[in-house]
Amino acid sequence: MSPDSIAPRPEELARAEQWWQEHLGGTEGTAPFSLALDGEPMAGLPAGWRREVVTSCLDDRRDRAELVATHPDHGLEVRCAAVRYRDFPAVEWTLHLRQTDAGCCPLVGEVLGIDAEWRHEEGTDFVLRSLKGDDNQQGDIYEPWSRNLWPGVRTVLAPTSSSGNEEEGRCSSGAFPYFVVEEAGFGEYAARPVRRGFLLAVGWPGRWRAEFVRDRGRSLRIRAGQERTRFRLRPGESARGPLIAMLFFDGADGARVQNLWRRWMIAHNLPRLAGELPAPMLEGSTCGFLEEMTRADEANQIEYVDRYLAAKLPITHWWMDAGWYPCDIEGKNRWPRTGTWEADRKRFPRGLRAIAAHAHAHGIRTIVWFEPERVAGGTWLRAQRPGWLLARLDQKVFPPGITTAEAAWQSHLLDLGNDEARAWLADHVAGLIEGEDIDVYRQDFNFNPLRHWRDNDAAGREGLTENHHVSGYLAYWDALRERFPGVLLDSCASGGRRNDLESLRRAVALHPTDYRYDDLPVKQAMRHSLFQWMPFFGGPVLPLERVDAYAFRSTMGLSTVVGFDLRREELDLDLLRRLMAEWHEVAPLYYGDFYPLTAYSRGQDAWMAWQFHRSEHGDGLIQVFRREASPFETAVFPLAGIDADAAYELKDYDEPDVRRCAGGELLAGLRLTMPRRRSARTIRYRLTSEAVPR
Repeated sequence: MSPDSIAPRPEELARAEQWWQEHLGGTEGTAPFSLALDGEPMAGLPAGWRREVVTSCLDDRRDRAELVATHPDHGLEVRCAAVRYRDFPAVEWTLHLRQTDAGCCPLVGEVLGIDAEWRHEEGTDFVLRSLKGDDNQQGDIYEPWSRNLWPGVRTVLAPTSSSGNEEEGRCSSGAFPYFVVEEAGFGEYAARPVRRGFLLAVGWPGRWRAEFVRDRGRSLRIRAGQERTRFRLRPGESARGPLIAMLFFDGADGARVQNLWRRWMIAHNLPRLAGELPAPMLEGSTCGFLEEMTRADEANQIEYVDRYLAAKLPITHWWMDAGWYPCDIEGKNRWPRTGTWEADRKRFPRGLRAIAAHAHAHGIRTIVWFEPERVAGGTWLRAQRPGWLLARLDQKVFPPGITTAEAAWQSHLLDLGNDEARAWLADHVAGLIEGEDIDVYRQDFNFNPLRHWRDNDAAGREGLTENHHVSGYLAYWDALRERFPGVLLDSCASGGRRNDLESLRRAVALHPTDYRYDDLPVKQAMRHSLFQWMPFFGGPVLPLERVDAYAFRSTMGLSTVVGFDLRREELDLDLLRRLMAEWHEVAPLYYGDFYPLTAYSRGQDAWMAWQFHRSEHGDGLIQVFRREASPFETAVFPLAGIDADAAYELKDYDEPDVRRCAGGELLAGLRLTMPRRRSARTIRYRLTSEAVPR
């Protein structure tokens, strides 16, 4: 085999080590964060405060340093908790504030988790790259973009809603909190390749704001944090900044850079189940034809599990989405009536546990949907714990027991910054996970929280309601993970609107958008982008009226949801069985390195293709899509990661015979002819010891 080209290079590890030593690992460097105290800017840890650095070894791959400074008079403590990775050129840090004594805390403002500068070399300048965030109203979700950061240019980014409303408050709506900052050659140096750069993540599950400011010289300043902070902490009270993570790279190979990130995400960020990576998931569901779960009951859920079993359709999970709790409004079940978290005993007399027991008896795990932060009218939380809820100032006041549709949609926010509320929620949901025997806890978040936070900030405490809620949300998930190390968490927020790094360290994203699932060019393009940043995510197969190989393959990944109504006699179950068997064979390969074989495109006249490659196994996967308006029948795709001197066996799931090829041939280009428009191919390859016919 050829050497692993993705492995971190010595110069990359050296750059990360240099950053660590200069900014995070000692008392003499300039810490890469800032804040203002009583209106005066403060960069890093100031002189004159009591200071200490505590270092430790987390494990054989990570070191930790805590830089702590405490003001000798008013007692404000500023702490930076930082981690250096030995096996990747990556560092990270999180800023924490605490008022340690009864002294009067200064007015804290402009809390920036990152505030640092870089200088480019002569002949180069900075380029900023990222994706658009999720927006279920537009087809350009997760579209890649890049901007040249010319001298004097200031680029400001923050989450927005689909209408452009800045009151969103969910971190990956409209903007994506992950960036690539790179140096490229310009002018007479334009032929120079990109020499170096870094990937940057802002881990804040609320309303963040990032600025990329080029001066008139050769410097770029990056400032990012919670958008609005201006507060005085009370004695014993804490606040925090976002998690900031940086991964350094050298060289111009964009695919290598993104795969270095993917490997770091898989090695150090993707949540484990009892120490193991989550297994690929093929989920069955009735949500597509039973209006979420509002028309579901114990009998029909067991019936549909049995239909999948009888048809020999090998699902791994059974998905029970919104509507399993009491949600009757005006004589009809409406799933937005959230806030009474118990199974509706009229429809589920034995709770969800009876369905789980039936599924488990056949090796099928269960997924159950929750939306604990949104509390509708006429629910237990609204009536019994109104003091735990946050309302907007412009919301109408409904009596606690009212059950109209208007009251259900006009939701209040369960304040996870309230310790009592969070403790109750953790205990109550833990009881449901255990009592209903739930394997995957799915958490949704279907409204904009920013006004609920800001309208409840007291005078002189601007930003603390959001700050405490974000900390409580993460602490709540940590409590569930600690109690249930074998239970997987799923992050959803009207699709993919809360998928920052802090969230994705605790959960996977089984549903990264609510945009039209049947717009297959958009679905393919979205996956082309997300495979580069989020190794584990999913989506539902549509249409459901027929079995369609093109649609099924457009949805394949580490999570794929099939919600067919198996009562429909016209469904081609033989084709569905073949496609599901195909998924089972190739699904582990989605943990490999990802290589785009075509450019991002949503055009119906384009082809789209990508490759996953596992260098440690010498195998991989190729997926190719010819869209319905493409005039071309044949395309050639040079593959990556292949050993030129080895032989490979190729299995095309639409062809009866196995093909053998020399590695050099695959490096030069795999030639595929697809006579039919709107068609897809899946090809698995592996190293073989057999000689290639000449």
